[in-house]
Amino acid sequence: MLYVNGKFLNLDSASGENSHLVTEYQALIKKLRNRFGRYVTLRNKREPKVNATGLLEQPPNSTIPLRISVSGKNGKEEWLYAEVAPETKDGVLAPDTTQKIVRYGELTIDLENEPDFAYFFIGKHSMFEKGIFYILDEEAMEDQKADERTREAQLTQAIYGENSPLVVDKTLLVLVAKRWGIANAEKMAKSTIQNRLFENVWEAENKKADRGVSEFLADIKSSNDGDKLKIAGIVRDAIDKGILIFDVADKYWKINYQDGTYRDVLNISISDLHRKDEALILYMQSDNHLYTLLRSAMGKEGEDLVGSIDIDKVRTTEDFSILRTYARSLDINLFKKSKDTLRQEILERIQQTT
Repeated sequence: MLYVNGKFLNLDSASGENSHLVTEYQALIKKLRNRFGRYVTLRNKREPKVNATGLLEQPPNSTIPLRISVSGKNGKEEWLYAEVAPETKDGVLAPDTTQKIVRYGELTIDLENEPDFAYFFIGKHSMFEKGIFYILDEEAMEDQKADERTREAQLTQAIYGENSPLVVDKTLLVLVAKRWGIANAEKMAKSTIQNRLFENVWEAENKKADRGVSEFLADIKSSNDGDKLKIAGIVRDAIDKGILIFDVADKYWKINYQDGTYRDVLNISISDLHRKDEALILYMQSDNHLYTLLRSAMGKEGEDLVGSIDIDKVRTTEDFSILRTYARSLDINLFKKSKDTLRQEILERIQQTT
């Protein structure tokens, strides 16, 4: 039986002031029955563990409060679950017990005989909302395990597979490694880079960070452009050398000219602090001036970011990203320039330097 603010909640009646609760209750029980049948099992997040003697030690008993505070339609509500109708003492409901004991970390609810408790605990209780208890869903767990193994296989193939561009082209491998935070990758053996790269990406995946296996695969897929990867490599080099620093107090990326002077280059919003490196890389893709400033600070003014330029490709390609990459390597401003304008400026710059 359920009581809300001291009043019995009739879950068999869809009319009245609590009709929204009855609708919510019916939807939840239907969903649980469709998924699990008659019984739904919940488990404490504290799993059994092997103790110092080598024996499996079950989690200690836990108690579920049966009188709770819930945020309701009109503010705070007091909810009470009771197996039998409680007595009233001094105007207050006084059930036989106000807690349910869970032994060995596991609780099974019979949806036929105690659907009201299922609604109370799964639909309203903070111990479920906070993940202290979770529904034991074997099918979902198997799906999760299969998904994890699929992602691991994809990552393994992308880094170690014989047809992977990272295996064929070490230069690309170094660029991708720097993109994923591996400093001085160009000085490492190929196998070392591969192993470190796998560890970094898989760690990010397991931490549920903004970037994981899917983003890594996207980096590889777009590597024919190379623009973003190479910018990321320069950013990583600049950070490792102390030329790019992040001022935590001001929330600014700054260029450190290493002569006592600094230049603010990009303010990072509070919402982007967890991905401040990525925000800087994305910004540099569209800001040719910042890119030029950073290269100058690193003493790379005369270096060609993308290597030799294929003049025939410049004349014929319709791929704007290729033209952007070539233009950036020649320090040509990209702002609001069409494909044909950029193509013409690249050809003119090449002619001036030959």
